[in-house]
Amino acid sequence: MKNRIAGFYSLLLWCVAGILFSWYILHLTRGDHFLPVRLLTYITPWVTIAAILAALSAWFLQKFKLAATLSCLFLLLAYPYISQFIPRSVDPGPGPTLKVMTYSVMGRNHDYDAMARVFAEYQPDLAYFQEVGQGALEDKLTALSVHKKLYFVTTNNIGFIVSRYPIELEEEARPFSRFTLTLPQGAVSLWNVHTWKAIRSYDAQYGQIKALTEAVGKTSDPMIVAGDFNATEMSETYRMMAAHLKNTHAEAGFGFGFTFPTPARRMGSLFPFLRIDHIFYSQHFEAISSKVGENAGGSDHLPVIAELRLVDDRVE
Repeated sequence: MKNRIAGFYSLLLWCVAGILFSWYILHLTRGDHFLPVRLLTYITPWVTIAAILAALSAWFLQKFKLAATLSCLFLLLAYPYISQFIPRSVDPGPGPTLKVMTYSVMGRNHDYDAMARVFAEYQPDLAYFQEVGQGALEDKLTALSVHKKLYFVTTNNIGFIVSRYPIELEEEARPFSRFTLTLPQGAVSLWNVHTWKAIRSYDAQYGQIKALTEAVGKTSDPMIVAGDFNATEMSETYRMMAAHLKNTHAEAGFGFGFTFPTPARRMGSLFPFLRIDHIFYSQHFEAISSKVGENAGGSDHLPVIAELRLVDDRVE
């Protein structure tokens, strides 16, 4: 009986390994247009953990070929995450720094006091808000800010940006709006982003990110692109962004950096399990630190907070 159970379990693991290898190859060669591929791409960290647990169980059963196969699968999946679990310290060096926050507040969340407390906790120099207009928060943020003056610019389809430095709207579109931030050292291009959910329409999200990367590719100014991308670090659309810009968590964060969902959604009652909120930046900056906030302020997303240093010799 034990041999039958072990044989069945071994067969099951071989099937799982075959499915995961097929998914990995399809993901690399064909992208995420196929729904099953896209779903597994969303939960790659958890698939990675499952792969090593399966490999260990195969070793325990003395199924060494199976264990080796699953170990290879684990290494393939774990490779992009290894650097995120190695403690890193960045010497900030000379040059001005900018604390940046992105925060998707959830459209049906009306606890504006809680949202304002999130802002007050981190006191960012520049904050991207999605799914809320400035009117609901402007007075509250101004009252809680340590800065003497804040500048607000809102859009009808994304949210708003608040900054301690002057800011101007350049283009209002979907899924991103472009702004110009005026620092003492010069102008910085900003994009506030909130893309379509890939699980609903991947083609729509792909088209949106393609348009965004084309716009980013035409810009030589320093830039910071942040928001709710509805795409994980393994997604094809994320790779499209990473081909042009660096990501603060990938460069200066630690761990998986999950931002969604929080207990505001039933499926997040235990803990967040996806990283879909990102801060990207151009080579004009260096990421000193990046972290996920602990307080969601009633939202289904946690905020991402990063500190960037402006690299003087790359700014005109």
